[in-house]
Amino acid sequence: MKQLTERVDNLNLKFSNSNTIIKEFSTKGFKQQEFLKTGKSPLIGKFDEQISEVRNNMEFIENNIPDQKTLRDQIEQLKSEIEKFETDFSTLTNVYIRRGFQDYGIEGELRKAIHDVEDSDLDFDKAQMLMLRRHEKDFFLRKDLKYVSKFNADTEKFKTSVYSIEGGTDLIAFIDVYHKKFNEIVNIEEQIGLTSEDGILGKLTADTETIGSILNNTTNSVKEHVSKIINSAVLILIGLFVLQLIVGAVLVLFYSNILTKSIKEVRSAMTKLANGSFPDTLTIKSKDELGQTKVALNNLVLRMHAAVDFAKELGNGNFEGEYDEKYNDDVLAVSIISMQEKLITSEKEQKIISWSNEGLARFADILNMDFESLETMGDKIVNEVVNRLKINQAALYLLDKDSNILNRVSTYAYSKKKFLTGTVDVGEGLVGQCVLEKEKILMTDVPDGYTTITSGLGEATPSAILIMPLKIRDEVIGVLELASFHVFETQEIQFVEKVSENIANVLVSKRMAEKTKALLTESQQKAEALASQEEELRQNAEEMQATQEEMERQRAELNEKIEKLESELYAKNQHIVNLEDKLLRNRKKEKVFEN
Repeated sequence: MKQLTERVDNLNLKFSNSNTIIKEFSTKGFKQQEFLKTGKSPLIGKFDEQISEVRNNMEFIENNIPDQKTLRDQIEQLKSEIEKFETDFSTLTNVYIRRGFQDYGIEGELRKAIHDVEDSDLDFDKAQMLMLRRHEKDFFLRKDLKYVSKFNADTEKFKTSVYSIEGGTDLIAFIDVYHKKFNEIVNIEEQIGLTSEDGILGKLTADTETIGSILNNTTNSVKEHVSKIINSAVLILIGLFVLQLIVGAVLVLFYSNILTKSIKEVRSAMTKLANGSFPDTLTIKSKDELGQTKVALNNLVLRMHAAVDFAKELGNGNFEGEYDEKYNDDVLAVSIISMQEKLITSEKEQKIISWSNEGLARFADILNMDFESLETMGDKIVNEVVNRLKINQAALYLLDKDSNILNRVSTYAYSKKKFLTGTVDVGEGLVGQCVLEKEKILMTDVPDGYTTITSGLGEATPSAILIMPLKIRDEVIGVLELASFHVFETQEIQFVEKVSENIANVLVSKRMAEKTKALLTESQQKAEALASQEEELRQNAEEMQATQEEMERQRAELNEKIEKLESELYAKNQHIVNLEDKLLRNRKKEKVFEN
């Protein structure tokens, strides 16, 4: 009866929710892009969920209400109205899809038409067009038909003004489309309902009021019926309770002496068990509830004995012991066996972790050593990998970026070094392919002829090949190739991956150190050569300076001699001039004398 009341209240709540969803959908839900594109909407989904809950509640109420004609008629009427309500909402969603919003449906066509008008190159009156847009927006905002009349009248005025423009025929066609689409939307809005009392919205409002009235009557009828049944049930239960007290008092007096002794035995045993010790086995004298209790307690003690013995074995480190098969289904047994399995797994994992940590520590010590060259370091690394993994063959390749070739710097087999040399082009074979893919290659089906492992007993093809790239920040600097007669286990592969990262880091550091050392040596040699050249240049400069000083001295002497010669030459020239003047005077005198 309580559940029936809850279902009635839930029916009212779900219907109220569905009505709220319709209001939300009619105000903004139909504008959602998902609904405009697909016709589906979260609000429609919620509405369907609420209506489904309404139907479930009505079905439960119909199956649990008394066979009263009034209630049955109300439920049938309610079902009919709910179907009508759901149909009206479906009609509303279809109309909204046809109407559209913004760029969708008829409103999208309306917007496109007015945009065609706006984008026209003709010199028309923009004010008239903007007035049409204003009437359009006013109608959408206020849902008042007077704006429709204004829109139609102003449209005719706008068309008349366009007629006088040259080439206005095409523009009038766009205006007619815009006019037509606007009136189509007006018709749809009238179909939907300009107010909550008109159109489909008005129908939904009427449906809501009718369903609400029926729900109110049904709720009152059901709750009144439930209240009567609960009151009757309370009276019956009170009578039964009083009768039970009387019978119980009689039975307590009759069986108290019989039960007290057995209860004390059970209590004593339980007390010992609670205090941490095992009680003695109880004697079974009857098959009643107390006898069954003693049997259960004895079985409990035996199960606990088995659990304690098994736990002691686990505590002593014997993880391979087996639990007593009789108690395998016991909850405690299952827990302890599960603990045993976890301890075994934990021990294995701990061994793997210890093995891995020990190996990583060993490699860390090796990689921190100061080796003379990369080849020496490679020999030590490969030897340690072979010994740690107990494999049969290993090789270390380093990538030469300049030539794009992998140089094999170290190879070991059965812990005896094979002084082999060789190169592999990038992309050649599995080793070269590993450089391109930058990922490990694990091959457990090794083809004949790929490689062989040689020992004193002959040659054999390995069972597994592991090729691991040596990477730093996704850059491959080398490859580590391993071959073994046994298949590589997961922890071994993970160990090699971790070691490869450390090897790559150290090899890069070592290679950079060697390059740095070579560059330093070259730099020192160049510095010495530059110092020698500088000294030679300094000596040459000193010699040039001495030569320049000597030249300056000689030039000064030469200038002095030139000045002296010029002075002597000037004096001689003056003497010659004087002689010529004297000679000229003498000739004049001779001529005068001759005359």
